[in-house]
This record gives sequence, structure tokens and C-alpha cells, in this order.
Amino acid sequence: MKKVILIALMVAPMLAQAKVADFNALINENTEAQQELRQEIRDQVEVRRQAFRRNEEPTVLVDNKHDSINVPTDKNFLRFKKEIVSHRVSEKDLQQRLANEFKSADMEF
Repeated sequence: MKKVILIALMVAPMLAQAKVADFNALINENTEAQQELRQEIRDQVEVRRQAFRRNEEPTVLVDNKHDSINVPTDKNFLRFKKEIVSHRVSEKDLQQRLANEFKSADMEF
């Protein structure tokens, strides 16, 4: 029994270290991918700037390898109808407003 516990205690740090190494590898891979993306964006921006300076029509590239396309939409497109309808004043506030109008009308006479 003591040997099993001893072996478990010796193996546990090794497994933890392996997970940390995998996590660090994942972070490094993600960092490299971000750097490549930034460089690609910088290159594309520079190409557009040069085309704009020469007053040329920039080349438009179509990406066929993705399933979804992001396009600008109306801001109310994905909102529920009850969110779009203007908010109504509560009944209590309406009664308070009516009372204030009666007070001001009494003061005028």
C-alpha cells in the first residue's frame, strides 16, 4: 500500500508538468498565429495604402474557405421586438405628472 502511494506521489508531479508543458506549447502556438495574422494585416493595409495613393481601384479578394460571412447589418436586426419598442412611463409616474399638472392649474387661477 505504501509503495502504491509513493508511486502515485512520484507520478503526479510528472503529469502536472506535462500538462503545463502542453499549455505552454498551446500559448506559444497561439502567439505565433497572432503574429502571423498581424503581419498579414499589416501587409494588406500597406497594399491598400499604396493603391489609394496611386488612385487605383484596390484588388478585392474573395475568401471561399470559410462557411460564414460577416457583413454590416441594421442594429435592430437581432433585437427582440419588445426591445425596439420605446419604453413607456410607469403608471405611478403618469399619475404624478397628472397631479403636478392639476397643482399648476390651481395655482394659475
